Amino acid sequence: MSVLTPRQRVILRGYARGKLADILTDPERGIRQARQSRYGRSGFCVGGEEFWMLTTARGIELTRLDTDGVDQSCDVLPWSTIGRFARSLPARLVAEVREYRRELYQAEAAHPQFPTRASEDEQQRWERDTYRPWLARKRDADARLDAALDAACAAEGTQPALFDLATAPHVPPTTRRTHPSRESTPAGQDRPL
Repeated sequence: MSVLTPRQRVILRGYARGKLADILTDPERGIRQARQSRYGRSGFCVGGEEFWMLTTARGIELTRLDTDGVDQSCDVLPWSTIGRFARSLPARLVAEVREYRRELYQAEAAHPQFPTRASEDEQQRWERDTYRPWLARKRDADARLDAALDAACAAEGTQPALFDLATAPHVPPTTRRTHPSRESTPAGQDRPL
């Protein structure tokens, strides 16, 4: 029996890469850190409509703005379900995620310092001989971690497209109210007092 629905797997895979890797390699510690940090908000735009992925006390929430400009929860992926999924992963996939996460940390820690007081020729040489090779190593590490996370999230089956869900009609930003008690005014006009 599958731990996550296809839609939940997609929401989990859309979560912040570093936090997701921490959760998959050590579920208890990773979830505890994510809950405490309330890591933030990631934005997506689908068909002109904005969606947000939030870290909350309940879990990972997918929200969108309603016509009043207020966040409307579309889906919640509870922490208990995420933990159960992470514990169900094969050890081989967890080891891959752990290895590629470590590799990415090492690449980021080795970021070369820019020679600010060097001549222009020395700065160009630094970029060619030091920075570009480092950037290529970091991008390779990013790609390997992404592939490992994709494999882990697809361990139970194939993944659908991220926003395979019914969406409310798009409300143009100029008519969207940012607060329910405030009136919307056309761009460039002052609101009467």
